[in-house]
Amino acid sequence: MNVCLRRVAVGFVFAGVASGWVGGVPCVAAPSANPPPARIRRGDTTFDFPAVGVLVAGPEFCTAVLIGCETVLSAAHCVCPDQGTTYQKCIQAGVADPATSLVFFQHLGFVGVQSIAVDPEYSSFVAGDLAVIKLRQPVSGITPLPINTAVRPAMGMNQTIVGFGRDEGMSMLSGLGVKRSATVSLATCPSGIPPERFDCYAAPSDNQPSACPGDSGGPLLADLGSGLVVTGVATGARGGDGLSECEGPLALINTDTFVHRSFIEDQLAPDASHGPCGDLPPVGGSGVDVQTFLGEVDARRVEFRDSVEVPAGTRLLRVTMNSELVSDAGQNNFDLFIKAGSPPSPSDFDCSDTRGVSYGACEIAAPQAGKWYVLAERVAGEGTVQLTATRFESLPSSPTPTYTSTRGPTSTPRPPAEECVGDCDGDGHISIAELVRGVALALGNPAAPCADFDPEGDGVGIAALVKAVNGALYGCIA
Repeated sequence: MNVCLRRVAVGFVFAGVASGWVGGVPCVAAPSANPPPARIRRGDTTFDFPAVGVLVAGPEFCTAVLIGCETVLSAAHCVCPDQGTTYQKCIQAGVADPATSLVFFQHLGFVGVQSIAVDPEYSSFVAGDLAVIKLRQPVSGITPLPINTAVRPAMGMNQTIVGFGRDEGMSMLSGLGVKRSATVSLATCPSGIPPERFDCYAAPSDNQPSACPGDSGGPLLADLGSGLVVTGVATGARGGDGLSECEGPLALINTDTFVHRSFIEDQLAPDASHGPCGDLPPVGGSGVDVQTFLGEVDARRVEFRDSVEVPAGTRLLRVTMNSELVSDAGQNNFDLFIKAGSPPSPSDFDCSDTRGVSYGACEIAAPQAGKWYVLAERVAGEGTVQLTATRFESLPSSPTPTYTSTRGPTSTPRPPAEECVGDCDGDGHISIAELVRGVALALGNPAAPCADFDPEGDGVGIAALVKAVNGALYGCIA
């Protein structure tokens, strides 16, 4: 049987269009059914592989990889509804809305989505499973990973899998949202999976690494002689117990990027640069310092604190938080605060991210020299927290040529603030509760009126909801 290792439904969409989890229950699918996202069982927690991030497409949670300065590669089933198991069915049923989709990177934070393209050859477990996502603006400070255009990887070759999916354990979603990696070895694909289209590896027992829910769309990486390239994209699995989706024995299936390189390269153009993106030096190179912190929060340890030393002359400081999205108590909610010179609190900080989930990001231009303090504070739930602090100097005076977007400047990591639509309580911020209220009003529920969503009195429309979501994500102008 083919096991759904596909996306995980997260409902709140990180932007808060609706709060709470919807779905997320694993499934056992027929051979033609859409596989769910896969997380890396028996893998190591990692802060490496800066080009590998999270894709939230509508309500779905997957892994993705940056392959161009404004281009991300993931799995088609991560952006198609459950019934969209082929390209035609996906298009008919509706691809995920870019306006409610996001990508998150540990060394950047959140980036909005401009467009989503599904491979016309997409057919679940039959002919490939790829989608290319264009970002709203190019990234900066992260070097994309190129796809494999040389030769198909050989059987038995060691490869690296990276993802933000769930971990082993009794809980269906245990560990979802934490970044992990593992080494696997290519093996023969199981019967019924076309070996000319897919690359496979085996997890013959529960103590072997494998992809799990949330890892779908994540890369299979290998060095074919000139550095790491993306050789495959996590598609699904065959076998397993049909409950936790990643307990062995399993055969893990990945769409081969060399076989499908024409579609990917067509979507990449003209974004084909694999050098520095934007006007920041790339993570892993000179002029960039990264400090990482791994901790836990729960009902007894309600906060996780650390500090970052920032020298004079620092151009940009980015601090991000990613952590487990759910726990036995339900959806996790952790807030991020940073402050220069003294420890922050929820009422005293220089930057905060309190969007109502367990991910967050802060960015400070020309930060004050000295010690910056970082706080991850529990609002609800419990779990592992990854904090990443990335400090950028300016590029040298004669840098390697950098990518220039065809759509706009590379120096702005987030879109400009919009009109503050949906600020029902007038505090200058759009909360999850206010977004949920807007959705209820759009659906005709008058129980919680909010004139700020409908100043003309003619009903709440999509445009108002999109503005409210953007205001919640990026801030707004009252």
